[in-house]
Amino acid sequence: MKNHTFLTLNNQECEFSYRQSIFKRRPELLVLSVDFILLPKPFTQLYANRSLLSCTRTVIKEAALAVLLIIKSIRIGASTSWKLKMNFDYVRRFLALSIISPTIKRAMVKYIRQKTMPDPKHIGNNGCFFKSPVVERKEAARIQLIDPAIKTYEESDSHLKISAGDLIKSCGWAGRRIGNVSIDKKRPLVILNHGQASSVDILNFSLLVQSSVTQKFQLKIEPEVVIVAE
Repeated sequence: MKNHTFLTLNNQECEFSYRQSIFKRRPELLVLSVDFILLPKPFTQLYANRSLLSCTRTVIKEAALAVLLIIKSIRIGASTSWKLKMNFDYVRRFLALSIISPTIKRAMVKYIRQKTMPDPKHIGNNGCFFKSPVVERKEAARIQLIDPAIKTYEESDSHLKISAGDLIKSCGWAGRRIGNVSIDKKRPLVILNHGQASSVDILNFSLLVQSSVTQKFQLKIEPEVVIVAE
């Protein structure tokens, strides 16, 4: 901290939420160490204090849901070969199942990121540059009237998450390049540096993208990245 004191925060005090935490709101905080509680047998621990009937019902219910999500995530390709659909709503629900082991979840997340995100070793990027805005359901309905292709995701009973990638794509930015900066064609949330772009170039590019979304949808998308003034 600015006053050079140590502060210990628990999980709740870190205020973790979608693309947000106390560390983003208070940039003067510097993380020195993190403690994790790891369960050697997460499945056993999860059901340790529940009845056999309750555990059986949960396993059957989650197993059925897992099969359903897998079926929904498979389609027949042009040459009748089976292909996975990267429907992130299905993926999130699958990863939330307690019967799926952490090893499988880790492998899935790693595979998805390798398939969908450009490798910074090959082209400069810092992953998702923008956050998907969370709005009230009435506001989400207004956005989809402008472009029905905009996807939404459940956030709470009263709010939906609007796909920032779809908003950017709808404004014609997917794959667009200005100088040495571009938007990834497949993942419009990602801004790419083709080797010679300065931080100012990237910032100005991002402002143009934000302005386009605001003009078309009257909705502001915010950067996920932390922008540090030089």
